[in-house]
Amino acid sequence: MKNILISIFLLFAHFLSFNVLAFNDKFLLCCHPDDRRDLSVGGDFSSHTRRNDSIDEAFVVHNKSSLNAQPDSQVIQVFTLIYNTRFNEAEKMLGSDDFQNHSFYYQVLKLDLFWWKYSISKTESDEEKLSTTLNWFSKQNKNSAYDEINRLIWLSYKMRFEVKRKNYAKAFFLKGEVEDQLEVVQKTPVLLPDNQRKLLSVFVLLLQYSNEAGSVFGDEAEKQACLKKLHQLAADSDWIVSSEAHYFLGRIYTKIEKEPQKGKIHFQTLNRRFPQNTLFANLAAGKATDF
Repeated sequence: MKNILISIFLLFAHFLSFNVLAFNDKFLLCCHPDDRRDLSVGGDFSSHTRRNDSIDEAFVVHNKSSLNAQPDSQVIQVFTLIYNTRFNEAEKMLGSDDFQNHSFYYQVLKLDLFWWKYSISKTESDEEKLSTTLNWFSKQNKNSAYDEINRLIWLSYKMRFEVKRKNYAKAFFLKGEVEDQLEVVQKTPVLLPDNQRKLLSVFVLLLQYSNEAGSVFGDEAEKQACLKKLHQLAADSDWIVSSEAHYFLGRIYTKIEKEPQKGKIHFQTLNRRFPQNTLFANLAAGKATDF
């Protein structure tokens, strides 16, 4: 598949008044077998296959035949290996020429792989690998319709990376770039297959929620609308989309909404799906809340 800020004064003043702990909680988020009872929090999301049909028209379905499209088994296998923290096996599969034909998923999963390796290990070698991968990712899809989407993803991961490295000033300025790039993406719709559109919708909703939650002028109704749409995506039949939505909902409820019991429900779902991931097990038990 080939598809694939405010014045300086105000910005500085806002940064000086910014609480670093709040920054870490709110902006580290944006960046990263179901059971119906797991989705009962926050509204009626009883249908496991309910779709999100109103994601700001940032991404458009490519054609009707893609409406029920799922990532193929190889893509799902690599994603599952990553989330089960079986990184070496995932990296080996990603290295095959056959998998690299899945351009969109190859790029996203490669970045996700090294993100999770560094997030869990915190070693210098994995930090260097992630930095190298971020540089590589920034060069993909240049001069194509997907260039702006790639830049949004890259900026978001870059911002989260700087937060993890406690480079809060750099991360704060990157946040402004992320917000600007989000506007660009929303103003220039791109044709995408449905499964890819939904995965990117999770990403966009996370950024929108973070912007509202991180601002003193944030709109509560907009924030709740983002949560509702994320719940709908968590109930989606697409394994990757729903897993990502569950993870970010768990983070949001634990870190931002300060409703850890709701967060645990989503982590419990992830723990059942990815039993070899000890982080998910700890989060499901209410531990590792500072992750």
